[in-house]
Order: sequence, then C-alpha cells, then structure tokens
Amino acid sequence: MLTYKQPTEMGPNVRSWIRHLIRLGVSTQLAIHIGLSSKGYYRLAKTKAVQISLNKD
Repeated sequence: MLTYKQPTEMGPNVRSWIRHLIRLGVSTQLAIHIGLSSKGYYRLAKTKAVQISLNKD
C-alpha cells in the first residue's frame, strides 16, 4: 500500500524525481510510488512509470 509522506520527510532527490516524472506525463500516484522507492536508478529503469515517460514523443 502506498503511504503518503510529508514533503519535509522526503529528501530533495525524491521530490525532484517525482516532479520530473509528472512533467513527463506520468500519473501523480505512479510518480509518487516510484519516487518513494528505495530501489536504484538502474533497477527502476524498467518500471512502468519510467517506460511511459521515455516513450513520450
């Protein structure tokens, strides 16, 4: 289940990661889910949210 964290509890990299995914067309809920993940960039590269954002024309 997705838990919501206050912006003060998130690091600056998490906020920017979420913000960039939303700007690229990923839904807010999916962007937050990916942004709060503890996985690394390499492992997150094959997730649905990143694939959606990379396939935008």
